[in-house]
Amino acid sequence: MSKVSNDKYCLKLKLHHESGDVLYPVKMKNTDTGKVAFRVSPGGNTKQHSLEIEDELSMLEYVLKQDYQVRAQSLNSATDSSKKRSGLYRLSQRSILKHEYI
Repeated sequence: MSKVSNDKYCLKLKLHHESGDVLYPVKMKNTDTGKVAFRVSPGGNTKQHSLEIEDELSMLEYVLKQDYQVRAQSLNSATDSSKKRSGLYRLSQRSILKHEYI
């Protein structure tokens, strides 16, 4: 694995996708406010349904204990190194085979 910025990704939580990709919670920039934070959601796929969480431990609390969805991204693709998998994922989602909390 190449060197990755700890500022953008939460490397403490790995989501194993059915494609073979490993996903990590990722910070997103809100284009309206300029705020960079993890985005979690109880449901829904819009900024209006999301909470922006700057603190990694708080984000992990929502995802691990309250079953919130989180924006996550692969560092690279298991099938094509030029494409990254990115989206909104819940640990209990069918496409997430397992997760690891380090």
